[in-house]
Amino acid sequence: MPLYDYECPSCGLFEEMRKMDEREKRAICPDCGLKSHYVISAPRIKLDGCDPSFPGEYAKWEKRRESKMKVERQKMADHNTYT
Repeated sequence: MPLYDYECPSCGLFEEMRKMDEREKRAICPDCGLKSHYVISAPRIKLDGCDPSFPGEYAKWEKRRESKMKVERQKMADHNTYT
């Protein structure tokens, strides 16, 4: 079940896990017990910085890629030395 945001008139925002078809029903504030209304919020996504399509992230992505390539080249060199 997904988390949805609700706003209590006295306490502010809180989250509650509900079924999708129940998301717009009023929720009870866990702190004060008042009825709270559903708030439409931005989706929560996590960007790990490895997608070069986001501005400013390309440099970090390229640095990580180069670092991984360097490690792989070193592993290959070590493997070739011992065989």
